[in-house]
Amino acid sequence: METNKPKLLMRFHGQRHAYLKKGRAWNLTFEQWCELWEYSGKWDQRGKFKHQYCLWVLDKDQPFELGNVAVMTCSERGFAPIRIGCQSEWRAAISKAHKGKKHSEATKAKMRKRTSIGGRPVRLEIEGVVYESLTAAAKALGISQPAMTARLKTGKWPYKVL
Repeated sequence: METNKPKLLMRFHGQRHAYLKKGRAWNLTFEQWCELWEYSGKWDQRGKFKHQYCLWVLDKDQPFELGNVAVMTCSERGFAPIRIGCQSEWRAAISKAHKGKKHSEATKAKMRKRTSIGGRPVRLEIEGVVYESLTAAAKALGISQPAMTARLKTGKWPYKVL
């Protein structure tokens, strides 16, 4: 476990603040929090991904205190990484709901339009010259690809997708 007390305090206060922000009670002291992590031996493996460990409240209706918290892997508590944004059960339900559905023609047209100026290999005709891709057109005209995309989106250059 880290021995740098300011860093430990920062981690403790970060977790405490996030929990209190949800409107729940927190009755765990800094010393108790440190002892829990030290006793578990998992401090070096803590994090937010499924193979990492977290300190988790067992009964959300009860305060965050000794006897109501445990150190466990994020997958044991059914938690997916925050940057993904949803739990696996939720993702499975959404996937099941969409299974077998087809995109409408309007949606397909929007997808094609996005692809035509999204940097993927498509043939473009700009000012009578044919380019094999958006990147090739940007290089030939001496501008960056984002600048090229912006100019095409704003209509500053007339173009055709071939």
